[in-house]
Amino acid sequence: MTKRIKKRLIVGAAVSLLSAAVPIQQAQQAYAAAAPAAPAVAKLDAIRVALFLDNGKYRASAPVVTLSSDKGLTVGLRNAAGSVSWLGGDSLTNVRASADQFGFQALETDDPAKATALSDKLRKAGYAAAVWKRARQGKAIYQVSAGAYPTKDAAATALFDLMKNAEMAKLLQAQQLTGPLHLSAGVFASEAEAAAKQTALEQAGIDADLVYTDNGAGGAAYAVWIGRETDADRLNAIKQQAAKAVPGLALAPVEAKSAYLLKREDISDGTTKPPVMHVLFNPGGQKVTITTKQGEIKVAEKNGRTYRGSMELSVWSGKLALINELPFEQYLYSVVTAEMGKGWPVEALKAQAVAARSYALKLGNKYDIAHVSDSVTDQAYNGEEDEGVIRAVDLTKGEVLVASDGAVVMPYFSANAGGMTAEPTEVWGNPVGYLKSVMSPDEGAAKGRVPWYQVELSDGSLGYVSSAYLRETGTRNAAGFAIMEPTENGVNVRSAPSTDASGTVTGKLDSKDKVTAVRKVEDSNSFQWQRGPYDAAELRDKINAMVPKAVAGELQRLEVTRRGASGRAAEVKANGQPIKVDYGDAFRTVFLSLPSSKFDIEETGRYTILGANGATRTLPETTGTLYAVGADQAKSGGAGAALAKEQWIAVGKEGQARVLTNKPQFLFTGQGNGHGLGMSQWGARGLAERGYDYRSILQYYYTGVTLAKD
Repeated sequence: MTKRIKKRLIVGAAVSLLSAAVPIQQAQQAYAAAAPAAPAVAKLDAIRVALFLDNGKYRASAPVVTLSSDKGLTVGLRNAAGSVSWLGGDSLTNVRASADQFGFQALETDDPAKATALSDKLRKAGYAAAVWKRARQGKAIYQVSAGAYPTKDAAATALFDLMKNAEMAKLLQAQQLTGPLHLSAGVFASEAEAAAKQTALEQAGIDADLVYTDNGAGGAAYAVWIGRETDADRLNAIKQQAAKAVPGLALAPVEAKSAYLLKREDISDGTTKPPVMHVLFNPGGQKVTITTKQGEIKVAEKNGRTYRGSMELSVWSGKLALINELPFEQYLYSVVTAEMGKGWPVEALKAQAVAARSYALKLGNKYDIAHVSDSVTDQAYNGEEDEGVIRAVDLTKGEVLVASDGAVVMPYFSANAGGMTAEPTEVWGNPVGYLKSVMSPDEGAAKGRVPWYQVELSDGSLGYVSSAYLRETGTRNAAGFAIMEPTENGVNVRSAPSTDASGTVTGKLDSKDKVTAVRKVEDSNSFQWQRGPYDAAELRDKINAMVPKAVAGELQRLEVTRRGASGRAAEVKANGQPIKVDYGDAFRTVFLSLPSSKFDIEETGRYTILGANGATRTLPETTGTLYAVGADQAKSGGAGAALAKEQWIAVGKEGQARVLTNKPQFLFTGQGNGHGLGMSQWGARGLAERGYDYRSILQYYYTGVTLAKD
């Protein structure tokens, strides 16, 4: 037995204390025994990731996408034989694309600033607006268009709704519906010939577009089209107008199934920037491919993120779809970076790589035109990569988790199990043989976090301030609470002890301000967290919108009445009535998107007051007023002051502070982030930091599985 093996066995004994179900030593022995006969699994060379797609299963849409690469872009089409390039090269570094669907023109003007201003207003109002720069009889004309809509009626409704806005209606001029019907003024062997024809028509006052079409041999032919009409009558009308302007002009309707790329100049980004080439494509089954020779492609509508591989655009369910296709293993570079992050132990990264690879293979072609999406609905994917992650993925290339029959398992994982992973029955209501509840070393997410103070401000309101920005003044109030001051100007006061979205900024402190420190609390993080307090009415409305049987009356009480094996909520009652959900993990959504279903509920409006001679008073009450009586008042029989504020601070007999409210409110505190099934990412990190390899980590979280390699 080598020293290395001895070390692993000692480590395994330590981990087995976390879970009697799957000792790490047994896990390593199982892998060693299974390795020689590891079954082969299906191989996926390239994966298709939905960046934008709206098909009912996944909803993330954009009507237009802007792609760029300083290495140059090539634009073409994909057909049954493969992909063909039609335009682009080293000089084309920026291209915008959308489907040639129905829409409306909102303005035509010779003032580009006026056009871009209206376009900006339309986009802010939720319309997909663009500004086309055209030439007409030697002059520049700017047209503001909005779309794209799958039908003429949808476009008409959008324009009608816009016209109801009096302010916007004043800005609209020459508005008309537009559509995907065109007339061809000829097909040419070269782009230069087509451009000359386009210029000739524009000089005659006819708006014309240069179009790339299929030459029948897989390459591009060059056409000039006029019109952007919604129906045959409009198409005939534009044909007659063109015939008057250019006698003898031969025009033919464009076939509905024609594959094409219609090119326009787009100045939607403003007059100070050069025009962008905007290509519109046939929404009827056409697939547009955009590639780069090397490097990555940036997607402006994805916050400027960059991605390996190629991009494919099409229309799916009436809306634009953007699919990123790239080598499968390279996809994992970004997934593991996004799911775990930079600087994590290599063995944890390797465990995540195997899990992520298995997960993607198990999903199959989930979205019909894409295997996976880029969201945490499946696996996080944002194009970002890290050298350490790349190394970890490469070291596990092709490795997946399989069951005894050789089938790839679905390796569920979550960010943080809150100290113990979940049983499938308490999360989704059904058992999964290879998933068991085990203790998980997840506390690393809370290490090194700066604590917060819950403070009372000068106006009596409460909030949270990071302890890093407060210092004691050396004085205390009558109740013994420390008076503190900010260390600098502009210190944020937040609604919760966190700088993420749960801790919104509610105010700011200057160095001269004084606050009362009510209590010191831990930072809200992936391991432990706080949400709320939420008003009873807000929470009741949210519950009633999500469950089949509404909570009757005002929400007065809310309590966890039954828990699963890992401590996650299995039953919650509102006013004594069980809240009906399909499965335990749904409580997260019902209660305003909690991080996990492992939570406690504190009712800030319900409390018991201990009075003289052991008398008690339980709040809330339907009638009566609560008074705070000082020691001097008690001796003299004074009535004291009525507690009329919305919230105040009470001190228990042990000296602990608690915030109370005169109306029912509910504070959620919990542990963990995610459903808690399978591998905990923070738990994997904790195990790796204790010296365990990725095989042991995987066997710890997934019972009875083995590693296989394609």
